[in-house]
This record gives sequence, C-alpha cells and structure tokens, in this order.
Amino acid sequence: MKLNATSYVDHYTTKDGVRHETPRHFRYICAGKAMKRSECDGQSAYVADKVDCQVIDFLRECFSRIKLTAREVALESRFKAQMTDVKRKIKELEKDSESQKSKLRDLTEEIADALIGNSKFTPDILSMAIEKCKQKIVDNNAEIQELHQRLENQEEELTRIDYYYSQFKSWADEFDKATLERKRMIADELLSEVSVGKGYEVSILMNATYQQFISA
Repeated sequence: MKLNATSYVDHYTTKDGVRHETPRHFRYICAGKAMKRSECDGQSAYVADKVDCQVIDFLRECFSRIKLTAREVALESRFKAQMTDVKRKIKELEKDSESQKSKLRDLTEEIADALIGNSKFTPDILSMAIEKCKQKIVDNNAEIQELHQRLENQEEELTRIDYYYSQFKSWADEFDKATLERKRMIADELLSEVSVGKGYEVSILMNATYQQFISA
C-alpha cells in the first residue's frame, strides 16, 4: 500500500495564557491500514525522520560504490552485458518463431480434416488458433528487428548508458549538501520501491537502470 506524506503542528497554552505551537512534524500515513483496507502487519503512521534516515543511509552506500566505479569500467561492463542480453533475446524469439511456424503447419493440416468432419476441433476454432500463431510470428519478427537495430546502433546505446552513469555520479556528488526535499527527489529517481513494515523495518528496491552500475 502506498504511503502518503503529511505534516502537522501541535498547539499548547502555557499558564500565562500564551498559545504556542511546536515545530512542524512530518510523517507517512498508510491509508489502507488506517482505513482497514489492507492486510499488512505494519503501522498506520510512521515518523518521517525514522524512515528517511534509513533510506538516506542506503543511498549513501550506493553513492560510495558508484564513486569507486570508474566510468570506463562501468560503461564497458554494462555495455557488454546489455549487448549479450540483446543477443540472448534474439535467439529466444527466433526459437519461439520456429515453434510457432511448426504449430502453424500442424494447424493448417488439421483444418483440412475439420472441413470434412475428421477433426475434434471446429474450423472456427482452428482458424482462430492459426491467426494467433501468425500474429505471434509477426510480433516476434518486429521485436527481433528492433533488437537487431540496437546491435547496429551500438554507439547510441553506449551514449544512453553513459547518460545514466553521469546522472548517478552527479547525484552522488551533490547528495550530502542537498536539502531534504532535494534528497527525496533524488531518491524518487533512484529507487523504484520503499516498503515499510512493523517496527520500521524498511525494504528498498533500487531502479534497475541505476542498479546495474553497482551490481557485483
């Protein structure tokens, strides 16, 4: 369940009749828990500082690792990994297309039997299956073509990886001096999910685009 950031100010009156207010308090509210719409075992409200501190510590660890990762090493390793992944996907799609073509041949033969009543399938059902196979082959070919284009445009792919590395590195350089609001904006870009459970147990999932640079 998504947490919503809220804030509040407490008021109190002293013996001399003067009304005072406390500094603003920030917290995260789990609407699902508060309204009993969720089965989670966490709380309905969390003190923001306690959550933020854990997230900030996690980000500092990530930043310390990216600072130790040379640009050349990061780009070369990730580029090779991505190109290997592209080639793997092409092989998988080509294998699936061959499987679909084999299935298509079988269905085409089956529909001839269906037309003379010698099949357990109706011509309509077989026609739908044939169209599904044909569409799958078309979709696979389109994706294969796109992946081959990525292999051909290696310089463009390397530029894209370099952009994300540079962005990650710039956040690492500015983070400690940034305002809390800016830190939260950076966290929103770097992290894909932050889950908070009972006892302020925080689980953090990093955006894979940036995780790739600090993975072992």
